[in-house]
Amino acid sequence: MDINGENELIAEASPAKNFFVNMLTRDIELKDAILDLIDNCVDGIMRDKKRNGINFKDEEQPYNGYYAEIQMTGEYFSITDNCGGIPLNIAKRYAFKMGRDEAYTEDDKDLPTVGMYGIGMKRAMFKMGRHSVVTSHTRNESFEVVISPEWLEEKKDWRIPIKLISNEGSRYGTKIETTYLHREISAWFSNHDFVKDFYKTVSRNFSFIISKGFKISINGSIVEPAPLSLLFDKDSIKPYIYEATIGNVEIFLQVGFCKRIAKDEEVESELKASRSKDESGWTIVCNDRVILYKDKTYVTGWGDTPVPHFHSQFIGITGVVQFYSSQPEHLPLTTTKRGIEELSPLYLEVKKYMKAGTKIFTDYTNVWKSKKEEEFEATKNATLLSIDQIKVEIPKDQFTKIKDEPSRKEFLFKPILPKPKERTSNVTISFQRSKEDVKKVSSFLFEDPNKPANMIGNACFDEILRRADDE
Repeated sequence: MDINGENELIAEASPAKNFFVNMLTRDIELKDAILDLIDNCVDGIMRDKKRNGINFKDEEQPYNGYYAEIQMTGEYFSITDNCGGIPLNIAKRYAFKMGRDEAYTEDDKDLPTVGMYGIGMKRAMFKMGRHSVVTSHTRNESFEVVISPEWLEEKKDWRIPIKLISNEGSRYGTKIETTYLHREISAWFSNHDFVKDFYKTVSRNFSFIISKGFKISINGSIVEPAPLSLLFDKDSIKPYIYEATIGNVEIFLQVGFCKRIAKDEEVESELKASRSKDESGWTIVCNDRVILYKDKTYVTGWGDTPVPHFHSQFIGITGVVQFYSSQPEHLPLTTTKRGIEELSPLYLEVKKYMKAGTKIFTDYTNVWKSKKEEEFEATKNATLLSIDQIKVEIPKDQFTKIKDEPSRKEFLFKPILPKPKERTSNVTISFQRSKEDVKKVSSFLFEDPNKPANMIGNACFDEILRRADDE
């Protein structure tokens, strides 16, 4: 018991190291922990450019020339990058602290990072194993930090030795290697399906960053970015677009079709394959990181009045919202950085436009539901363009100004979409026949017994009409 002054006692309040480490890693998935390490690489690129006087936002390919190489086996994990390294003074002061330091926040000022809590690197290492080595090379110095099982078992001393090493001939970057893997982590890294699935996760979550020049490899395989494109034709199909600056957050939203409306005979086979369904939905991006990918739930407005729940009729409707800010604490991110803070006032404001855009295209599918061949003809010249290409294709003078104030600027582009030709003289013909007879007629007309009933009925009528016209 310590005594401070005559009558004041001091209670020990320092955290128990093992308890802290276990709690730190309990609520994060393994994939998310590794994604945090890739986030750190990307944030390192921004800091490296800032140190070298390069304005990150001025470049079309700001990540070009940088890479991260990931190796995962049953024995070890490593991630090696050339993203500038950790300056020695930052390593000494707070890079290895268990929580974000205010001074560190100042160093990241005006940078569009996503690091907010200062625990990502440490949490990932503790999640995977009990022995980690961090090696860093900058232009001026190099060092090595070892976090050993002995350090984890030491109850009171939280200090970590830094060993200076040779800087000669080194690339400027960081390597983190973790061994003594926990048993379950070793099993995951030995599992081919886990590695394959993680590849897809990286392809999606870092698709924008990879498209802007960053190279990521996993066990030697280069990760290709997941595509995100919309159908565009200046005379028919265009996306709905909302652009805004609210406070210090820039927002860019697009929604449209990633493929044409499915014909009746395509819907069933596509649903079975789940291919087209996976292409649909909303993708949310914060500072170039994909936070939600192809979401089709209430979170992104599906099933939230007046937008219907997602179903097969809406295959192909897809949208993207990009949030961008040099103050990441203002982004609608959850603490894991892999989810949207649904009740964020900023997100709720943007969600209104997400729903409005989605409703335009669900209504469009309703209008054309019984005239899909005609719709296909009306949009036959539409091609897939990236969202960056579409930005160039639609001039600013076609946008409607909603607000243009110092702290809030909003602009909207609402497309004029094709409509079916009016057919006031049309009538509906409806009758029923046995399944066996319908299959027999389908085989006769199409050499396929399983064509949709409406297609068979149309073909029968067209054939009789042709004969009548020939009389």
